[in-house]
Amino acid sequence: MLIPALSLSERDRHAGRLSEHQMRFVYRVVTDIVEGLGEQFDMTAASRAVPPGAAEDAAVEPKTAELTDRRSLRIICFPAEDEVDRIRGRMLVQLLAARGHAADAAEVQANSDAAADLVRQRAAECVMISALAPGGAIAAREGCQRLRQTEDGFKTVIGLWNAGGDLKATQERLAAAGADFVTASLTQGLHKIEQFAAPVS
Repeated sequence: MLIPALSLSERDRHAGRLSEHQMRFVYRVVTDIVEGLGEQFDMTAASRAVPPGAAEDAAVEPKTAELTDRRSLRIICFPAEDEVDRIRGRMLVQLLAARGHAADAAEVQANSDAAADLVRQRAAECVMISALAPGGAIAAREGCQRLRQTEDGFKTVIGLWNAGGDLKATQERLAAAGADFVTASLTQGLHKIEQFAAPVS
């Protein structure tokens, strides 16, 4: 519900129907809702497959958090461009944290020097780039390319939230830039990251 609402608000802002002041109000309200929902998560049910403390172990001892059903991954979510991308990223991070992953939402854009520094400092195993379709695909591709040029050894998932139509051509371009998976769905993104977390047999 919140993602389509943000997309419509962003469209109205670009069309001149919402002022920057009104848009900031929308951001604030949606952020408050997202944070409120996060506080109400049933963490026990959401993280059933991951033992207590697994996320903390993954953050402190990067290579030792092997679990029976799956591992707890160290994940960083970067916005491709603006505040809308950041808010969507926070939604995903809440869901990942509820499943026991050491997930963080970064404030810096994916194509910045600071993003590569964070990936290196935190030894990230998975990087998520949050982008508003369709224009955000360009910024997401640039961010993915830049991160791949400076760091390696992590999986990359790009979320083109609320994208419609056939994504095949866009997925191919993003894959060429180094993306391991491209999706328009939070559910699909979560499922793919859970697959990355499955122990190697």
